[in-house]
Amino acid sequence: MVRSTFRRVLTVAAFALTLGALAFSFMSASSESSLTSTKEIKPSTGTYSAPSGTNKDAEVVTVGLYGLSAYGIDTATNTFKLKGYLWLRWNGDFNPADTLEIANAVDESSFSITRETKEPMELANGDLLQPLRVEGQFFQPFNLGNFPLDRQELSISIEDNYYDADSIVYVADTEDSGIDDLLKIPGWNIQSLTSKPLVHNYNSNFGDPDAPNTEFSVLKFELNIERSHNFFWGKLLFPLLLVLITNWFALILKPRFAEIRTAMPATALLTTVFLQQTTNAAIPEVSTAVLMDYIYLFAYALIVLTFAQVVWDNHRAKEDDHQVTAKVQNFDRLSIAIQFAATCVGLLFVVINFM
Repeated sequence: MVRSTFRRVLTVAAFALTLGALAFSFMSASSESSLTSTKEIKPSTGTYSAPSGTNKDAEVVTVGLYGLSAYGIDTATNTFKLKGYLWLRWNGDFNPADTLEIANAVDESSFSITRETKEPMELANGDLLQPLRVEGQFFQPFNLGNFPLDRQELSISIEDNYYDADSIVYVADTEDSGIDDLLKIPGWNIQSLTSKPLVHNYNSNFGDPDAPNTEFSVLKFELNIERSHNFFWGKLLFPLLLVLITNWFALILKPRFAEIRTAMPATALLTTVFLQQTTNAAIPEVSTAVLMDYIYLFAYALIVLTFAQVVWDNHRAKEDDHQVTAKVQNFDRLSIAIQFAATCVGLLFVVINFM
C-alpha cells in the first residue's frame, strides 16, 4: 500500500514538473519573441551629386589648398596623412572657419586645424581672408583593381557643418592652390591637383521635422597619383619573365634529356607560386583579382602548356626514331615562338590599357 501511494506521488510530481517546464519554455519563447521583434526601417542613404545651380542669396566662400607633404599611404586601412595650408576668402559678417569641417578626417586625436591669424585678415578689396594650417589622417577608399599599375587619388572633402547649400557655396581657388616642390611620395608619381564641387544630400532631417534642407556644399580637393612603373617592370615583371624564359629552355633541350625537361617547368611553376605570394604580400587582401593576378594566371597557363608538351614529347620521342625526334624538336621550336608572341601581345595590351 505504501509503495503504491509513493508511486502515485512520484507520478503526480513528474507530471507537475513537466507541465511547469512546458509553461516556462512557452513564457521564455514569448518573452524572447517580444524582445527580438524587429521593425523595418526605411533606408536613408546620403548622396553626392554635382551642383545644379547656385542660389543667388548664398554666400560664396573661396577655398584654397597648398600641400606641403603627403605620407603614410596605407591601402590596408584606406587612409593617408597630409600636411598643408587651407585658406578661406569671403565677403560677409560671418566666419566660415567657425563651422568648417573636413568630412573625411579620421583619428581626431592626431588631427589639427590651426588658424594662422586669430581674426580674419581684411583685404584691399574688402574681402576677408582666414588662413589655416591643417595636418592629419584622412580616409580614402583605394581601388586596387589595376595593381601594380593603379592610379589613386588622395582627397580632402571640405564641408560646412552648420550652413546648408542655400546659405554657403564653396568654390575652389584654382589660381593659387597647388603643392610644394618638396612634396614627394616614395613609390608614387604625382600627376595633378584637382578640385570638384559637390552637393551632399543626407536624405535625413536628423530628427528635426522642421529642417528645411539637408543639402550642404562640398568642395573636394584631389591629389592624383600613380604607382611608379619601375616597381612593375623591375620588381614584379622582370623576375616573372626570367622564370618563363627558363621554362622555355626545356623545349630547347633534346628529347633524350627527359628528366631535365620535365623538371624545368615543374620548378618554374613552384617559383611562380612563390613570386605571386610575395607580390600579394605588398597589398591587403581583396575579394577580387587584381591586374597582377591575371598576369600570373597567364604565366601559369604558359608553364602548364610547356609541362604538358614535355610530357607528351616524352611519350612520342624515341632515340632510335630520328624522324619522330625531328618532328618533336620542330614542334617545340614552334611552341616557343607562339608562347613568346603571346607574351609580347599580352605585354602590349597591358602597356596600352594600363600605362
